[in-house]
Amino acid sequence: MCVLGGVFANKLANAQSVEPTQEPDSLAQRIDLLQQEVDQLKQKNDRFNLLINFQGNNRSNFDQNGFVDNKFTIDQFRIEMMGELADGLTYRFRQRINSTSGNGNQDGLSFATDVMELQYEVNDDFRIKFGKQAEMLGGYEFDYNPIDIYQYTLIGNYCKGFLTGVNFSYDIGAQNLNFQIVNADNTLSTDRLPEGVNETGAAMGYNVLWYGSLFDGKLQPIWSYQLYNNYEDAFTKRVNLGFRINQKKPNRFFEFEVYNSSEDVDDMKLVSDVYQQFEGNDNTLMTDVQYYGVVGKYRYAFSDKCHALVKYAYEKANTKDGSFYGETSSTQSDVFTSQTGVVAFEYYPYGYADGFRVHLAVSSQGFNYVDQVNAAGVEDISNSSIMIGVKHRLQLF
Repeated sequence: MCVLGGVFANKLANAQSVEPTQEPDSLAQRIDLLQQEVDQLKQKNDRFNLLINFQGNNRSNFDQNGFVDNKFTIDQFRIEMMGELADGLTYRFRQRINSTSGNGNQDGLSFATDVMELQYEVNDDFRIKFGKQAEMLGGYEFDYNPIDIYQYTLIGNYCKGFLTGVNFSYDIGAQNLNFQIVNADNTLSTDRLPEGVNETGAAMGYNVLWYGSLFDGKLQPIWSYQLYNNYEDAFTKRVNLGFRINQKKPNRFFEFEVYNSSEDVDDMKLVSDVYQQFEGNDNTLMTDVQYYGVVGKYRYAFSDKCHALVKYAYEKANTKDGSFYGETSSTQSDVFTSQTGVVAFEYYPYGYADGFRVHLAVSSQGFNYVDQVNAAGVEDISNSSIMIGVKHRLQLF
């Protein structure tokens, strides 16, 4: 660590040193001096970039009973700073403005802090990243900037999200491999532990992810395996396999994702939250819970400025915890199925690469509970929205 710190310090010192210049005597020297000044200005700009990630909508909301309300919403507003401190040493910081800033995380950072990381490029193929960062979840949905999402699936919305740790990234030709070690969770629910489950002093997560490129980029997999040791002898094991199939014309592609999350103690907590609604039950976390689902999305570009997309997800949850239905058997019991759908039309007035977007989107997400859950007084849920709005990733500096 001391050696690595010395490398960082030397790079910073070298980056900040300025050679003395002499008064130019000729036109060639004046041109050289001008080029040096341009290079220095570019270097300063590379060190600090400020961006605003924004999505705002006029949103009409509906539930299973009909119309709820219409209002203007700022659904995403995140300030982002990034730059190159020295050759091969970069930083990135992203903060949510329209989110709770409460503390209580294992890492001491606010819940609203998405990213606070340093990355060191050892060579052209190998990079080390340290700090709070996105978990290596796999699949395509979580790989997008949140401003590009109209409605998250369950796995995208209830995953751990952003955790503090270290990531090692290595390129092998067109393939990229990652190994990540992070805190197992920022908000471990130690007050909800079931009987016989204890805290662990080393709640860590170990994630492996592959960014692939096959058949000259026509097929691009994002596969991951996650192992989280949340509690003593209690693990979450998750496989997430994502694919993108690119068509010949740009911005026309199909994305497909399938996942399975096997949780010794309910990590996503959706099944436990259903159990909590049963009369007489407390908020104890369920055990032996499983979530799985499939997600598909297709984007079609009519032109560089006009796009459309459709997205559909089918997800399911079950548990072997006998206490869920008041039974002592350990047979698998279904709890709910969930369906998510999105249809969107997008217009990019300055072209797709610019990123500024005007959109009309319809999203829907519902929970259909099994008969035993309905009989216990838990009603099916359906939430839909019609959104007319804009999004942009605006670079100020």
